[in-house]
Amino acid sequence: MKKYTVILVYPDYMCDAGDHQTWCGSVEAENVPDAVSAAQKQVMDDNMTDAMDPDDFLPISVFEGEHDDLIGQWVRRVNT
Repeated sequence: MKKYTVILVYPDYMCDAGDHQTWCGSVEAENVPDAVSAAQKQVMDDNMTDAMDPDDFLPISVFEGEHDDLIGQWVRRVNT
């Protein structure tokens, strides 16, 4: 098993008009398709609902390895 970092976009029906919300997380999987499926399952668990279809969360990107999202650090620096 390898670690992957996956970025998914939330479906339109979960976002305000014109808003694009993303999910970024690390999963362990044998390959990229399995990593996307694992991430889709994780985002469903994070949102605590079975009412959605996991395939509604579309992959934007998949990176091999575990990577941290550092945008929060950049936003804090720009806003200070």
